[in-house]
Amino acid sequence: MEVLDFLEGTSIYFEVSELFEEFLLEKGKSAALNATWREMLECYDGEKAEQIIVNMSVYWCGLQKNMVHKKSYEYLSALSEEQILCEFGDDADAVCEALPQLLAAEPIKPVRKPIDYKNPGSKNWKAGDVYAYRLKGEEAEKLGIKSTYALLYCHNVTKKTERKNNVVVYLMHYPKKELMPTVEENVNHSICLRITVHNEYRYQLIEAHYMYPKNELIYLGNLESFLHLKMK
Repeated sequence: MEVLDFLEGTSIYFEVSELFEEFLLEKGKSAALNATWREMLECYDGEKAEQIIVNMSVYWCGLQKNMVHKKSYEYLSALSEEQILCEFGDDADAVCEALPQLLAAEPIKPVRKPIDYKNPGSKNWKAGDVYAYRLKGEEAEKLGIKSTYALLYCHNVTKKTERKNNVVVYLMHYPKKELMPTVEENVNHSICLRITVHNEYRYQLIEAHYMYPKNELIYLGNLESFLHLKMK
């Protein structure tokens, strides 16, 4: 029996998945997974079979987000066939079949569009390009936007020198901690920010190593139209 087939045959897996998604809206992946693990174990305190399923479900959810949840891994690795038989009885064979597959599974890495990490600077930018930057640091934490994203939408590019360009961008805020699969989805869920009190949304980005963290930019794709963006 495949791991997911086994887990989807239990109601606990869906409880874990839904709670994890709720926590993801307000926490980072690791914090959300730990919070889910703690809360679900409390819900099934003293119920050994259910706690095994909780740990299997949490571990599986972590793998889907490219994480190995160490506490659930340690718990599950320590289980013996005798313990499983004692707790599950006639259903022990299904657990014994699914558990080794789960523990041997590799974390699933997110698929991202290719980016030229050697130089995602202005000389490689084109009108319509969209880049994301994960917000971090004390100021972002104070504002409650840490681990969310700033999006930079390239309005146009003008040549400054033979080797450098000026890039005019719109700045946007993407409020979630996980990027969506397509550039359109990420932009549609973002809010365009004013740069000045005169309702100017555009910002001139000058190519210089110290001006912006170009090695941390994530290329999302290219959009031809900017009309559907929400202004704030």
